[in-house]
Amino acid sequence: MESFISNFIFFISSTYIIWIRDFLDIGLVSYVIYRTLLLIKGTRAVQIIKGIFVLFAFYLLVNYVLQLRTMAWIMQNGATLVILAIPIVFQPELRRLLAHIGEDRVLVETLFTKGKDLFDFINIMVLSVKNLSNKKTGALIIIERSTGLNEFIETGIKVDSSLSPEVIETIFYSGTPLHDGAVVIRDNRIIAASVLLPLSENIKPVSGKHNLGTRHRAGLGLAETSDAICIIVSEETGDISIAMKGKLFRHLTEEGLEKFLLDTYQNKKKNTMTLNSRIFKSDDKVFANNENIQEKKKNTISEYFKNNNWYLRLVAIIASIILVILLGRTTVNDINHEKTFILPIEPKYKDINNINKIKLKIEPSFVRIRLNGTKQDLDHIKMEDLNVFVNIDKIENTQRLPVILSIPTDVTIKEVNPKDVLIKVYNK
Repeated sequence: MESFISNFIFFISSTYIIWIRDFLDIGLVSYVIYRTLLLIKGTRAVQIIKGIFVLFAFYLLVNYVLQLRTMAWIMQNGATLVILAIPIVFQPELRRLLAHIGEDRVLVETLFTKGKDLFDFINIMVLSVKNLSNKKTGALIIIERSTGLNEFIETGIKVDSSLSPEVIETIFYSGTPLHDGAVVIRDNRIIAASVLLPLSENIKPVSGKHNLGTRHRAGLGLAETSDAICIIVSEETGDISIAMKGKLFRHLTEEGLEKFLLDTYQNKKKNTMTLNSRIFKSDDKVFANNENIQEKKKNTISEYFKNNNWYLRLVAIIASIILVILLGRTTVNDINHEKTFILPIEPKYKDINNINKIKLKIEPSFVRIRLNGTKQDLDHIKMEDLNVFVNIDKIENTQRLPVILSIPTDVTIKEVNPKDVLIKVYNK
């Protein structure tokens, strides 16, 4: 009785451990997929990911439902080329992902995270941007954070100047040689001007309105690959925008810019999504203050789920469950599975008249074969699918003949014992 109870407890505990391990596996994979989807949301990578999902669903249909071996083989080998192409196609997204992973959130702000220094810095930035906006002077100001920007700084002119509205306005004045390109600020100093930045491909033009120009594309391009704060002033409209973490915030007021910088440097959990603007991507319906946003926002269940990325979480969970099941199935169906069969040896002949004149005895009369393949293929093999025989058409006396096997093409022969048998011939 005690043995039964202990075995029962062991079974229950083992089962719970397996369940916990599976839930943990699904949870971690879901989180990784969800964070990745958040990073590529609103970029050109989304369409490519959709295409990959369609091909993956087609592969599941071909391989597991229809079991079309040739088509599945083509897609499996084609997947190798896709994997090799991913680092090339997704280079901006991968750089952004790695930069996001490597971001040190404890030391993100090496510069004045609180106190008078912070407010002085923000006041200088707000005043500078306000003056540039009022004069409709185009500007691109980069505030370096934890991600180093030396590779971009080297493309510009080193300045190493103190930070002030007068210096910033002078640099971006159209009559100066440094007004083209970006200004980079590090540790409360202007360290470079006329800096060249990578251009983003994720800005969609809006017909009938002011389209975003090179400064916006450059600011968003840097924001996609670093954690820098990119402040953009439009030369055409004087509009103030901020690009950060791969997202573009437009039509900011002075108060919105001040709140953005203050929230960012103080690492508030509400972050930039509580600002007086929202992400710009598919349309130009952005607003300059919270009141407008509250008036326009739809308080519906679908809007709630959309704003909180619930559909991304659902996709991540479903994708992780499918991956865990498929990888578990792959492990179960590993090619290294083996199965042993013991089969009778049958004589095979064409000349019936000749065989009627003699009597045969096969020693041994059974052969043991060990087959190698996936568990699925091995489980589907039936005894009638396997044929073991010896060819005795030209036999005249006692001799040894090789064993001949006929097996399905999905498996391979690991071992045959014996490989040949003794055929004894007697006259009738």
